[in-house]
Amino acid sequence: RRQVAELGGAVSAFVQPDFSSLGISGYAQDLGKYLGLLGEAVREPRHGPESFSGRRNVLLDWIEDLESSDPAALERVVVEAAFGAGHPYSRSMIGTKESLEPLGLEDVVSHQEALLAPAGATLLVLGEVNAQRVLGEARSAFAGWDREALPAVPVPPPAVPRGVQDTVFLRRTPASTLVACVTRPLPDVAGSEAAVEVLAAALGEGLGSRLSLALREGPGLTYTAGASVVRRRAASALVACAPIAADHAEEGVRIFRAALEGLRSAPLGEAELRRAKALRQAAREEAADDPDRAADAWIEAIGLRGGAPRLEQERAELERVTAEQVRRVASTVLRPDSLRWVLSGDPAVAARAVQANRHGRLVPLRLGR
Repeated sequence: RRQVAELGGAVSAFVQPDFSSLGISGYAQDLGKYLGLLGEAVREPRHGPESFSGRRNVLLDWIEDLESSDPAALERVVVEAAFGAGHPYSRSMIGTKESLEPLGLEDVVSHQEALLAPAGATLLVLGEVNAQRVLGEARSAFAGWDREALPAVPVPPPAVPRGVQDTVFLRRTPASTLVACVTRPLPDVAGSEAAVEVLAAALGEGLGSRLSLALREGPGLTYTAGASVVRRRAASALVACAPIAADHAEEGVRIFRAALEGLRSAPLGEAELRRAKALRQAAREEAADDPDRAADAWIEAIGLRGGAPRLEQERAELERVTAEQVRRVASTVLRPDSLRWVLSGDPAVAARAVQANRHGRLVPLRLGR
């Protein structure tokens, strides 16, 4: 990081469930120097015991201090519910107290040596550079990088819930709102990605979405609502959430359910369909025009699909989506007995909302330590 900063650049490093990324952003004229630093980092990574202890202790402190009121805690619960407890994609990205405490530097070194292998790795360069120059400097920078890669790990498809599910509850006090979320894995709707995207946008993207109009514009029970598709390499899931005024939680959850059922029973209107498509198309236009968004699109495409972004193809697929296609997807995805509910707020408020809406038992969640 120091060497890159001295060149006027910045280092980025992050880990996702399916892939890891190590990158440098900086001046195009310093590309050769940046590639040299990246090559050195993957060939001979440094392993400082003090740095390791410090980073591990920071994570342990974060887990120990993690309160249910922390948004990160709720996000963790929702993702776990989306793919189902026990599924690989429901695991914490930073580990747990039980896994971090006995972790030694030697464990990290051995895993890092297996992970930092050229097989399966992709070098991505975006900017005003010469392709032949990039190839030449890359060959020089990564010469001698030769390790055996970790074997591929198969990820099973998540199970779709069947029947009335218990409602997962995360205590949050004091709380003026009850955050209500529904989640649903999507193994049975493969091949309909564009229609699922339009469904998510119509359900909870922007002030004109079904959830926002139902909960915000009429009764004034929320200030925001959101729905999105969480994508992984081997699976994806729909997540929709809204914070509901605690003193009207029973009514708010009922309206939430009615909005879901409305998308199942009746197709989108023409204006709704255009709006949802426009929101999804705008995201792709940003990826095409903005350098940072373009880099994100490439990293996501490589990490999740192993190839280049399909922006033009995805635009065409979105344009072909019809209201009837969205309704058919909604009839499967939003079926009440296939949804998992997650609530966060005051226990008494959550209990009343669950009882009034017949959402099974309220099961308090204790965050894994």
